[in-house]
Amino acid sequence: MGNWSSWFGLISVTSAICILAEFFIPKGKIGKSMNIILSMFVLSAFVGAINTAKQSLNLKPIKFSEFLPEKNAEKFTAKIEKQTQELVNKNLETAIRRELTDFKMNPKKIEIFTDKNEDNCIVMIRCKIYTNRSELISAENAKNMIEKNLGICTEFIEV
Repeated sequence: MGNWSSWFGLISVTSAICILAEFFIPKGKIGKSMNIILSMFVLSAFVGAINTAKQSLNLKPIKFSEFLPEKNAEKFTAKIEKQTQELVNKNLETAIRRELTDFKMNPKKIEIFTDKNEDNCIVMIRCKIYTNRSELISAENAKNMIEKNLGICTEFIEV
């Protein structure tokens, strides 16, 4: 109860000081600057009060694994890894398509292949790009550009 009363007291005193200061602030550019300073003063009072309340509550971070049974934790972890892999593949495909626009190429399909080491870190990325015969003329230049800029081993395949 003491924390709440001190919190309300701090906010009340801060508000009263700002209201009184508001009467003495001249209009114009100086007034705008002073209003910003008063706003920061009120904001710091709120942050200080919240920080004090947080320290008195002794909050600790919540771990999701505490709420999941062991077998669900494994499924949860596997699902997160799968979603992360899909997101990485989608982002890589977008980056490759962006590189290919410089060569006016519009591939039919892009396949991304990645391998992970024992620490679940991606260690190798390669891609297969399926495109028309007419676009294969600039494929070698595009391949060099993708390998240089993105570090992805690239293979073009005619559809």
